[in-house]
Amino acid sequence: MSSFKLRPRVKVKLNKSLIQISDDFKKSLENNNKIIGTVARQFIILKIVKENRHFWSPQLTVMIEEEENQITLRGLYGPKQSIWAMFAFTYGTLAMLFSIFSIWGAVEVQLYNDYSKFYLLPIILILSVVTYLIAQLGQKLGAEQMFELHHFFQSVTNSDVHVN
Repeated sequence: MSSFKLRPRVKVKLNKSLIQISDDFKKSLENNNKIIGTVARQFIILKIVKENRHFWSPQLTVMIEEEENQITLRGLYGPKQSIWAMFAFTYGTLAMLFSIFSIWGAVEVQLYNDYSKFYLLPIILILSVVTYLIAQLGQKLGAEQMFELHHFFQSVTNSDVHVN
């Protein structure tokens, strides 16, 4: 599951009912001592048990969509919501700062004033790359647990699920 994607996705179509899928996940969670989860009507969250969980531990969020004759499961691997929000906020802040200093610097250039605003742009780009590399490091630290979640998902759905 090594990829450049921050939040890998899975998708599988099953010829089962919504109740059968929910029951399959509930039964499998009861018999598993490495993974815990929440199963709602059209939503499943799979996590690593607390004893084995760390800061970078992934979780799998699965949306269950009913279609005509089948059920589609769409899964999204990622960190806890608080960690994901922290990275999203950091990316947003850096993008906003880059835009502000780019515009401010361009206006200063047009007015033949100080060029110093442009000196901040490489720093912001470096911070963006460092943030991305930290996210990739976290993904690598949680990769083994992501494999556990993925194998559990495959065993419950009885299908070979590819990560996108």
